[in-house]
Amino acid sequence: MRVWLLYGGFVVFTWLVFGWFDELLLKWVQGRDLSDNLNAKWVRSLEQEQWFERCRWLHKYTKFEWLNLSLALGFLIVGFLKAKSEWRRIGLAILLAGGLAGLLGQTLKTVTGRPRPSTLIKDEMAQNAYDFRGPTLEGGWRGYPSGHSAAAWGSCVALAYRRRKWAIPLILIAVLVSWSRMYGNYHWPTDVLHGSGLGAVFGWFWGRSQTEEK
Repeated sequence: MRVWLLYGGFVVFTWLVFGWFDELLLKWVQGRDLSDNLNAKWVRSLEQEQWFERCRWLHKYTKFEWLNLSLALGFLIVGFLKAKSEWRRIGLAILLAGGLAGLLGQTLKTVTGRPRPSTLIKDEMAQNAYDFRGPTLEGGWRGYPSGHSAAAWGSCVALAYRRRKWAIPLILIAVLVSWSRMYGNYHWPTDVLHGSGLGAVFGWFWGRSQTEEK
């Protein structure tokens, strides 16, 4: 319960500090002129376009079935084949942390109905980052929080908890996924920040819960 109270405080604090500047922060992350109109198409330079394409690649291959499920199955399969119970526990922690964080993230997306940055260009009904619509199944209005970030941080933190020597590269992977959600114009900074925090909570919980057998 305490960890959820801390997460709630984190969400409130970061909304108050960064929430009002979501649009400016997004343009800064993307290397755009801060005076750019987000309701107009983003005219990218060649270098920006190259990074944008990398983000599209990450969008595809960091989905749950690629990053989280593949990683979890790898540990589970090796654990069963080699009779390594620790590897099985790690695989289960990765699966539960990434899966449940992603599931809760998807549920919150449906309930809040926040427009994605790209929706501002495509839909006249979305005027800015704060046009929350409420419950909806429309993809362009399911921006808060970032499901990719939640699932990535969930699995990476769970694995890092069990394998401390891998912590730095795992956290860097989670950071890269989170960054790509903003640069690729899929999410606002607070979407990513709160999705990442959500995943970190699940990762810590499930990584810690899968204790060694005595």
